[in-house]
Amino acid sequence: MTNEVKTPQQIEEEQIRYAQQQSASAVFRRQNPLFALSQKNATKMAELLGSKDWNLENLEATYQANPDAFDKNAPYQPPKPKPTPEVEEKLPEWGRLRSRGDIDAIPRALYRKFLKDPAFTKDVENAVNKGGR
Repeated sequence: MTNEVKTPQQIEEEQIRYAQQQSASAVFRRQNPLFALSQKNATKMAELLGSKDWNLENLEATYQANPDAFDKNAPYQPPKPKPTPEVEEKLPEWGRLRSRGDIDAIPRALYRKFLKDPAFTKDVENAVNKGGR
């Protein structure tokens, strides 16, 4: 076993090469979201690259040439929107008055009872003013 002493320049070059490889890997993963991030895939990519540089072009070419050699992520499925709960409209005791026909359908005894409520008289006025029958 030899203890090779590296110069500061060699160490810096290795660090730069490593950073460039990490950058190429990050861009490759962003452009290929189905490519699963795993040690198995990294080992397979290194094996298939062989002596080629670990750069974006070589990663892409290797992946495209051997698509079945790598584990894949499931395709992205956007979350389904939560259904909005149906809010049941609370109707007054006399119901919804849309026309004079709705007013005429109310039994007279109930009509007289409802007349004591200002909200009922307002609903009657609105229905009559709409002019529907």
